[in-house]
Parts: sequence; structure tokens; C-alpha cells
Amino acid sequence: MIQLPLQNRSFFLFLVLTMALIIAGINNWYFYQDREQQAHYNHQTLLRTADAVWAECRARQSHPECLAGLIDIVKNSHWRGMISVLGSEGEVLVRYDTQPKQRDRSTVVSERRLGSAAESVQLRIEQFVTPSLGSSLFSSTTISVVDLATLLWSGASRQELWGFIQAVAWPRSRPFLFFLLAMFLLLYAARKGTQQYLEQVDALKSSMTSHQLEIGKVGKDKESLANQIAEMQNRINDFNADRQAIDTLVEETSEKEVASLTKVQELEESIVKARKEKSAIELRLAKTQERENTLKTQIEDLETRLVATERPSDPTEKSVKRNIERILLDNPDVGKGDLVGSNAGRHHGNDYISKLIQAISDSRMRVNVVKSIYSTAYQPRKRRTIQVCKLEKMNRYGLVISHEDDQGTAAELVLHGGEYWQAVIDAKYLRETVRMLKNHTIEF
Repeated sequence: MIQLPLQNRSFFLFLVLTMALIIAGINNWYFYQDREQQAHYNHQTLLRTADAVWAECRARQSHPECLAGLIDIVKNSHWRGMISVLGSEGEVLVRYDTQPKQRDRSTVVSERRLGSAAESVQLRIEQFVTPSLGSSLFSSTTISVVDLATLLWSGASRQELWGFIQAVAWPRSRPFLFFLLAMFLLLYAARKGTQQYLEQVDALKSSMTSHQLEIGKVGKDKESLANQIAEMQNRINDFNADRQAIDTLVEETSEKEVASLTKVQELEESIVKARKEKSAIELRLAKTQERENTLKTQIEDLETRLVATERPSDPTEKSVKRNIERILLDNPDVGKGDLVGSNAGRHHGNDYISKLIQAISDSRMRVNVVKSIYSTAYQPRKRRTIQVCKLEKMNRYGLVISHEDDQGTAAELVLHGGEYWQAVIDAKYLRETVRMLKNHTIEF
């Protein structure tokens, strides 16, 4: 996955400006395309109107009078662009240009012939609409500063300048300023999110490093304890050698028998003491080994969390609760306890409770996980299931077992372990050890 360096201020500002320019360029292109279509539509409307006026005029007046009237209409139309009246042979009779400073724009041209072939005139309209994309972007991003400077240089009044800003400069630059603000807010939010993500990754890496250092320290402690055990074993060997020597002396010298026995007793006491010290050191070593295993488990968990943080989450990933259930079902660890009570109830299905109690008693369970059994309401939809659920009256987790027959009683099992994970383990254990429950399904 490509990560943009949004934390770099220069890159961040460059990306904001670039995105705003791209969107503004697309907006300007569509805007001027619409302007060209609107100009062509207006041209056709004007030409159709002129044709109707010319036909009506020719029905009542002569050709020169109608031509003079047409020229007067063109002169006073205030049309933006260039309007030309051409004779029957294409000669220019009159031309009015109200857009002399925008020749760099693309031109929309429309023309129409008015009247019969002998006395016809041609009306031609040219309008300069679309500037180049670079020029339009420059005007949008600079709020038409060049046009404002031109107006100031030509001596325009304050009212004319204000009118130009309201009618041209502000509408032209408003979309770009809006896109610039929108891109800034959007990328700023992405930048903050990326920063928080990197901080979390750094925190996980730091935590993993500290745990690795602690494992190294535990390894050194383990090595030191191993050296102490080796030293104690050497002392025990020395004591055994001394005892053998004393036994030899006792056999050879009867006169020193009492003293030798005393020394033997002292040596035996020393050996017993040394063995006790060895046992204590071995116990410390076992605890150290357990601590090392725990830290390694934590390191693996941190590495898993680090990988999950640096990679997008999988939408099909199961919940943490389901993962715990799967782990516990695959690796059961059964608690201990004895069956201390039961209540078969008074319903006609109480025979099932008695059979279940007898089946648990006759099973091959090495430890009994069931504390007591009670009757509860039977749910036909839960036929042949072992439900892991929270027992409302006791505020702890237990099991509800529904049999195959359509009877009105189910069994509610109170377990020695009341935690959720213990109930999951006990459900698996009961299904594997009690023959009566072999075909039951565990539900959570």
C-alpha cells in the first residue's frame, strides 16, 4: 500500500494546490463548454428573429429601407461579439465589433441568409467564448488580477472596478477557492489520521522492544541459576565422595568408629541441606522458565497486533469472542470439582434429568466439572444442543442441555467454573466424555 508523506508540510501544501487546480480545470472546461452551447442557441434565436422581421418588412417596404432598418437593429442590439451584414455577393455592408480584446478565445460562428436570392442579405454572428485552459486557470487562481490591473491602467473608476469584481472576478474565482478549501480540509483530516496511525505503530514497536529486553534479562537470570545448580551438584558429589571415604575408614579402623559415625551424620545433614537448596533453586528455575514463556507469548501477541495495525483490516475477520471460543475448543483445559446437587423438577420430562445424572456418573470423566443440575424450560428449536449461556439467577455462565425428544424439560448445569471460557471448555469436555451427549451441538 502506497503511503503519501502527508506529514511533510511542503508536500502537503503542494498536493492541496495540485488537487484544487485539477478540479478547477475540469470545472472551467465544462463551464465554457456550456457557454459555447448557450451562445450557439442565442445566435440561432437572434437569426430566426431577424429572418421574421426581414420577411415582414419586405412585405411592406423596399429592399433599401429594410436593409437600413436591419443595420439599425444590429447597431443598437448591444450584442457581445462581432455582427456582420453581408450583401448578396458576400461583400461586407456593415460590421460591429463589441469584443475586440478577446481574439485569443475560440469562436462560435452562426450565419443566416435573409430574403430571396436576388435581393438577399446574409447576417453573420461571431462570438469569442472559450479561452485556453491555462489562461482560465490563471484567472481563476489569481482573482483576475491581470484584468484588474488593465482596468486600473486604463483609468477605470472605482464603481467600474467594483462592478467587474462582482460580475466577473469573484464568480470566476469562487469555484477554485471552494475546491482549495475542500481539498485542504480533506487532506488535513487524512494527515491527522495518518499521524495517529504512525504513533500507534511506534508505541507497539517500543513495547515489543522493551519486552525483548526483559526476555534477555530473564535469559541471563536463567543462566545464572543454572550455574548455581551445577555448583550445588558439585558440592553434593564432593559430599558423596567424602562419605565413601569415611565408610572405608570405618571398615578399616574400629577405634575411630564413633568419630566417623558423627562425621557421617554431619555429612548426611549437609547433603540433605544441599539437596533442599537444590530443590529451591530448581523451583526458582521453573518459575523463571514460566515467566519467560509468558513474555514470549506477549511478544507474539504484540507482533500480531503490529501486523494487524500496519495492514488494513479484513472485513471477513471473525470477532475476538469467536477466536477465543475456537482456541478453547481446540485446546481444552478442564477444571476440577464434584457433583454436589441436582433437581429433576416435577415435569413429565424429569426422567431425562435422572438419565443425564446417571450418564455423567457412569462416564469416563477423570474430573467432574458439574456442580449441580436443575430442570428448566424446554425449547424445541434447541433440540439436541448444549448451549453456553449466562445463568440469570446466579450471574455466572453455565450450560443448558436440550435432548432429542419433544418433551417439556431441559437440563440446566451449574459448573464449578463460572467464567465464559470455563463454560466453553466444560461443554466440550462433557460432549467428549458422556456417551449420551455425543451427537449434541455446542452453541454460544
